[in-house]
Amino acid sequence: STGVFVVFYAALFMAIAGLLSLIGFSARVFVLKRTVFISQEVALAFRQAVLLSGLSVGALWLQSRDQLNWWTGSLMVIIMTFMESFFIAESCAWCWTVPPARA
Repeated sequence: STGVFVVFYAALFMAIAGLLSLIGFSARVFVLKRTVFISQEVALAFRQAVLLSGLSVGALWLQSRDQLNWWTGSLMVIIMTFMESFFIAESCAWCWTVPPARA
């Protein structure tokens, strides 16, 4: 029934998001040695894990309905790329401000 599939895809989404969060956080802290702002690294890893999980679970759902092809997959990747670009731009909004001129 439909409820079983909803629970399956929700559990799969959470499992993939959790696994990718741990992998992303570990890579940032232990491999890249970013230990100054741990909470920012956790938030960044979780956000990217949720986006990648949504992409993969969405692709699996479309594949189960025989609706996944090259252009729907490409459209999903483009949408996720724009979402991540938006989050990067919002988190670094202060990077684009011009300081006032000194008199």
